[in-house]
Amino acid sequence: MSRADLHLHSRYSVSSSEYLVRMMQLNESYTEIDALYAQAKARGMDLVTVTDHDTIEGALALVDAFPGDTFISVEVTARFPEDQCKAHVLVYGIDEKQFAHVQSIRRDIYELRDYLVAEELPHALAHATYDMDGMLTLDHLQKFILLFDVFEGCNGGRNRDQNEGWNRILSQLTPEKIEGLHKLHRIEPASTDPWRKGFTGGSDDHAGVFIGTAWTRSDAGDVAGFLESVRHRRTLHGGEHGNFRKMAFSFYKILHDHTRRGGNGLPAPASAIQAFNSALFDNRRPGLRDRIRLKRALRHPDFGTRNLAGLLADIVQRFGTGGDGLIDQDDVEWLYSRLSRYLDQYFSHVLGECGDAGGTAHSFEALKKIVSFLPVPLLSMPFLAASKIIFTTSSLVHEAEENLYGNGEPCGGTVIWFTDTIADLNGVTETLKLFCNGAERLGMDLALAVCVPGDEVPDGIPNNVLYLPPVHSLTSDVYSSYTVHFPSLLESLKRVSERNPREIIVSTPGPVGFTGLIAARVLGIPCRSIYHTDFKVQLELIIGRGMAPILADQFCRAFYAATDEIQVPSSVYIDTLAGRGYPADRLTLFARGLEDDAFGFHPERRFAVAARHDVPSSPFTLLWAGRISHDKNIDFLLDRYREVRARTRDVQLVFAGDGPAREHYLDRSRDVEGVHWLGRLGRAELREWYSAADLFVFPSTMDTFGMVVLEAQAAGLPAIVTDIGGPQEIVENGRSGYVLSLAEPKAWTQHICTLVHAKFGSPRSWDAKRREIVQHTARRSNLRAALSQLLRIELPEADPGTPAAIPAIPRRVA
Repeated sequence: MSRADLHLHSRYSVSSSEYLVRMMQLNESYTEIDALYAQAKARGMDLVTVTDHDTIEGALALVDAFPGDTFISVEVTARFPEDQCKAHVLVYGIDEKQFAHVQSIRRDIYELRDYLVAEELPHALAHATYDMDGMLTLDHLQKFILLFDVFEGCNGGRNRDQNEGWNRILSQLTPEKIEGLHKLHRIEPASTDPWRKGFTGGSDDHAGVFIGTAWTRSDAGDVAGFLESVRHRRTLHGGEHGNFRKMAFSFYKILHDHTRRGGNGLPAPASAIQAFNSALFDNRRPGLRDRIRLKRALRHPDFGTRNLAGLLADIVQRFGTGGDGLIDQDDVEWLYSRLSRYLDQYFSHVLGECGDAGGTAHSFEALKKIVSFLPVPLLSMPFLAASKIIFTTSSLVHEAEENLYGNGEPCGGTVIWFTDTIADLNGVTETLKLFCNGAERLGMDLALAVCVPGDEVPDGIPNNVLYLPPVHSLTSDVYSSYTVHFPSLLESLKRVSERNPREIIVSTPGPVGFTGLIAARVLGIPCRSIYHTDFKVQLELIIGRGMAPILADQFCRAFYAATDEIQVPSSVYIDTLAGRGYPADRLTLFARGLEDDAFGFHPERRFAVAARHDVPSSPFTLLWAGRISHDKNIDFLLDRYREVRARTRDVQLVFAGDGPAREHYLDRSRDVEGVHWLGRLGRAELREWYSAADLFVFPSTMDTFGMVVLEAQAAGLPAIVTDIGGPQEIVENGRSGYVLSLAEPKAWTQHICTLVHAKFGSPRSWDAKRREIVQHTARRSNLRAALSQLLRIELPEADPGTPAAIPAIPRRVA
């Protein structure tokens, strides 16, 4: 029995397919042949080979230096002649004459395959699902299945999902599947039983760091027998899969080897990068002079110097031991964790400096400090680049599985929904909780990404939550009750990638939303945004017109324009945003819905719910619900209530909710009879109040949707809303309520009084019409249908329906 790493690179691999390596003018590998052989042996490899790109120079040197347990191999860059899409074919046991012919025909993958079969050369297709040039498609994967009988089952440069997903596809092949592919592509298979595939394993190491961590095993004990077992599909694969942390670690090593050989092209500050790489890879105890310098740096008054010195000190303590120099996965994870910690310290300090900068001069000084802190953020960049590389074409594996067998996940993985608000009382929070809890009950794969301190996890939060650790918090001067939490970038990226998301949704243009957008771009997956809040209008209502609302709108427009699709809660806001310069071709409607138990009118609970909150029984109750703030036009509502109260005393006004302006409005309404402030209510209590009340009055002009309006209608509660914003699309004017202009305050008073008289005139008809509103709202706003639209899952649409009209408005109030 013997093992060999069948995918390795040495310094003879010069040109890289990775953009980051090419951009920095680095060679693909700097690993010396003797070091490669020694590390392979140290990791338990019985046989050793090297598979450099389109050259056997390194393999010849290996066999010459270590005869007996080595053999010549190469990684051939082949192309599909019809579209020039690249593929890498690993060829083993090749000689110089055969290699010369391979080089002459490798631009035609069909001719290359036929030659390898005719020459009985063992070969395997490397990392079949890796899109090297942005051209790989499902057609190419299907052609691979026909062309080759042996594939890499474990490639150390690809993640587990890509490796195992492709293996799963190959392991389920049948003669019927092969026949179907043959009829489609007219490619002759490589053997008489092409549904039976063979597998190899290799680390795909370029840096001389992870050699032997993935391998191929054969029952044969010598080179000839081993190669025959590869050709006859009698090998097994094993070892470690790749991840973006390992890839970034390899990049550091390649960069270190480059600088040690006198290479150029390093980004500034090169000294910091060199010090970092030296501490990682020189594998020696620092001398007295270096230790003195490090101690001084740890006490330096400049934060940037101390920050970098702390990172270097930790690295030296772990890696500067003079040991065997072998790096394992624990070392990689340790480095990622340490770099994440120091990057978090950097961002926290920078945010603190920005918060402390009061004027232009202070801001300039803060900017100079921020620039001086850059070494640690620069050192983290390879992790972001590696993430984008390693997750490329993950969705293609699932597309292929679905195409062949109909059992692949829809593009694979979960959908992760990012939000900066989860503890506040607002429509965004309630919508997120509603959708995520509903998805959990229905078994839909939806996770919520939030950033909250450990002791501030709010009630009612769904179980399927991805917690992003906070590194800094800021409280806004405008919203003193709202604190923004900034998540750890690298730790968040790791946690997100481990969920294998197929898509990311962002709900807020804050630090968490930006983290979601960055993660989507790094992982190469779609990013959808949802426009919940009109910050421009909100700021205008709070602080007035000026530069702040304009800048807020420009900021939001840039954020949402960076996403692939912008979902908007109402068609009126689609028109509004398009008029403001948001990309009109990406604006789509965000469907809303409620769970089944939200629908229903329960008049029998009226007296009990009022008594529990010490609210006296009243013939007619007006209800308002939501976040109590100055932008909700509560003053307008109080004025209209005074006018109604002057006409009939059989009316009371109930406010359900909390917010930064609650005390202000409590004071303002102390002299108004029949006004009751309930505070923040749970969902069950609020639903009881929707049934207990008689009319929902919501004069807000800044809501893009109006979740409380939908909830009220689900309980059959007629609603009066403004003709500005999203609520006007929830209420069917004249049937389930009225849509009125704030410019006509008398109309509000008249409509309220008319509805009061309508209920008093015929209570039974009133209750019947409320039940019809429930039925109509249920047909339009089913949560299951909304979730299916959100997650792109097809479900039958609900039957359309029409509610009965509520009382018409007479010319004057009696």
